[in-house]
Amino acid sequence: KSSNFDLVGQQVLARQWMQGFHSGAIVGPTNHILKIIFIYIPMNLLPGSARIKLIIMTLLINVITYILLILILEKLWLEFYPKISKSFYIVALWMALIAGSMYWISFSNSRNIEIVGGLFLIYLGIKLSYKTKTIKYIVIALLSGVLFFADPLQFYMSAVPMLFYLFIKYLFDGRNKKSLTVLFKLTLAIIVGYIGYKLLIIATEKIFGVSFIAVTNHRNGYSLIGTCIHGVIPMFKQITRLYVGGYELGRIPEAINILFVVVMFVVGGYYFIRKLINKNLIILISSVWFIGIAFYIASGQSLQSGTSRYLIMTVPFFILLVAAILRVNNSCRKLLIIATCLVVIINSIALLKTLYNSWDTSFKADSHINSVITYMKTHNYDYALASMDSALPADYLS
Repeated sequence: KSSNFDLVGQQVLARQWMQGFHSGAIVGPTNHILKIIFIYIPMNLLPGSARIKLIIMTLLINVITYILLILILEKLWLEFYPKISKSFYIVALWMALIAGSMYWISFSNSRNIEIVGGLFLIYLGIKLSYKTKTIKYIVIALLSGVLFFADPLQFYMSAVPMLFYLFIKYLFDGRNKKSLTVLFKLTLAIIVGYIGYKLLIIATEKIFGVSFIAVTNHRNGYSLIGTCIHGVIPMFKQITRLYVGGYELGRIPEAINILFVVVMFVVGGYYFIRKLINKNLIILISSVWFIGIAFYIASGQSLQSGTSRYLIMTVPFFILLVAAILRVNNSCRKLLIIATCLVVIINSIALLKTLYNSWDTSFKADSHINSVITYMKTHNYDYALASMDSALPADYLS
């Protein structure tokens, strides 16, 4: 694919900061400021091709994201089950194969490492007990402040579902006063973290001269109730896009992935009714899914095209659901494991085929960008006006 402004926007901003230009930049709510400081600026200081460095940055962030996701999912799993089965890693491999639609895998400027932070916050919250020392709540407050600063949507996608889960668990566990105390302290830590996030925004605006696009609702001419009513069907379409595995893989893998998700939900519901899956795990998965989807619809995002990535936190918890299903030792287990392996194999073949067909080290898709760069240099122009999709890639690659 050709390079666009999203691919290189923050990298160009990093270079501007390095050259002493600290004003005029407008960044999104998921602002990548921490990536700019700790990854993009150090990478800019290294010699070598701008394109190669962009590829290295993208691979580095995505590989680290995936490894950390699996490690934290393992920790979460062990909160509900005594050991990890081999089938857990089959499902983890499937998650790697659908990464093309799970998040923008070809971008380092995408919500990827932020998912790890949200998942880790949920894990820390679940680990709390009445005997937990104050220092751990301080750590949670600091982590949540940095996390909300990096990606404000993690407040709605991780923190609120976590608190909701612990509240429901408190109700089901006989309304234990100790559990309520833990929930109160955790809520206080999240509030402190939210205040810290706001202070970080103010500090960044003062120091770096950037302004932030606020997290806002998209009403589309409807009232809140109207937005919720009209947003349900588009939500299903958006969440379908999240799990297809990437349009480049072709129609057949897309259909198989969606069928796989639907079947696993049906089986999961049946197993839950039969009490074959850990009750608390289902409460956690449901909390993340329902709270995230509720905010997604109410905000009007489901009515906006290309916003499926805002439901990204549902994916790790779907992985836990499938792993729990494949753990159930009954007559269907072998069939379900074989079916999952076949889905993994089909996705693997489709991915390798797509990689082979798309391999082009000359980057013909960027011929327009190369022409812009050549034209500017040939005529010794210091600046020019162009669309973002021409201007920012040309600025970065030149």
